[in-house]
Amino acid sequence: MSLSTTFADLILPIPLPKLLTYRVPEAYQTVVVPGSRVIAPLGAKKILTGIVDKVHNTPPDYVTKALIEVLDDAPVIQSLQL
Repeated sequence: MSLSTTFADLILPIPLPKLLTYRVPEAYQTVVVPGSRVIAPLGAKKILTGIVDKVHNTPPDYVTKALIEVLDDAPVIQSLQL
């Protein structure tokens, strides 16, 4: 991973005590913003739709998976709603 790697913390529709962090592929770095809907892998076989809570450059203490797709051109959730 390079120093310019971008990460996104996701709100997923599963009961977790914290947000999960995913790597943002270079092609999506300009469109992934808080409030965006994205598709992300979970485990070996699950694919979930999540909401981006935060975009940052701080890697977590685990190996990250990459986001699969960004679903919207603009955020669907406003900062107040997050």
